[in-house]
Amino acid sequence: MISGGDAARVTVLVTGASGGIGAAICQLMARRGARVVLHYRSDRAAAESTQRALPGDGHSLVQADLADPVQVQRLWQEVSSRQRIGVLVNNAGIFPDHAPLTTEYAGQGGAR
Repeated sequence: MISGGDAARVTVLVTGASGGIGAAICQLMARRGARVVLHYRSDRAAAESTQRALPGDGHSLVQADLADPVQVQRLWQEVSSRQRIGVLVNNAGIFPDHAPLTTEYAGQGGAR
């Protein structure tokens, strides 16, 4: 758990960061000193607005459709090549018919 100033040297990747709970998580982590990588799927303007509202500097944006395994791999390679990710907040999307222990990610068919 990151509390108080413990986030000062941590980079946090937040999926679904363009609004709602994701944007609130970004605000909290930035206030605690973390660098935040804000993921969005399609609403770049909302993600940019969230980013501009964050205290501190060093925050960045990354776009990917998390229903596409190729884009997930690209996202991770892009983000982790720039900095070490200390925390991942998986806030984006739902898979209501997903059996997580028996279904391969690529075989999910991009369900949202």
